[in-house]
Amino acid sequence: MKHLSRETITDLINLQGTGDYDALASTLRGLSQDAVAELKALLWLARDGESPRHWEALVIEARSKVDLKTAGLFAEDPQLANSLTEGLEILEDSGRL
Repeated sequence: MKHLSRETITDLINLQGTGDYDALASTLRGLSQDAVAELKALLWLARDGESPRHWEALVIEARSKVDLKTAGLFAEDPQLANSLTEGLEILEDSGRL
């Protein structure tokens, strides 16, 4: 990942665990569009069975689907932390991270 750090992902996971929706939403809205696209691609890995072999293509596709509402939708997702954790594991296992 070029725009989204492991530390940021860990922060997002921890913020959801606290139940502080406002802090989570604020952190998500503070991410660049490229970071949000990587976040979306990471969620696709976890939820949709996408292949980590095509990581760059997933990020490009995700970038085209990111809009002003995306960060807010992520903040409302009760499975965000679980999906981010699973997506990270998939990238690590594939040697992409």
